[in-house]
Amino acid sequence: MEDGDNGNRIMGITPDGEIYEFGRNRLNDSELCGPTFAPDGQTFFVNIQNPGITFAIWGPFHRQNAARRRRLAYAAPPAEWAPAFLQGWRKLQNVRE
Repeated sequence: MEDGDNGNRIMGITPDGEIYEFGRNRLNDSELCGPTFAPDGQTFFVNIQNPGITFAIWGPFHRQNAARRRRLAYAAPPAEWAPAFLQGWRKLQNVRE
């Protein structure tokens, strides 16, 4: 998400590392927050802080394959995806690899 000088928007990144604008708040100047997909990958949720609106956006959204979708929906992310300051989080949360 980005709320700098270019307005409140949600940015995406492709598997190839290309950045694109996914969505923009054209309602007001309030911050977009809490973007997340439903576990099935079919619905994208995002909030506008003020006046407290949650939007549900339906795809189709491109996905690589069903096995990957299930793994990401129900499992902790791979260790290499965790930020450096969270390397020990799996032990703290008692999460299996």
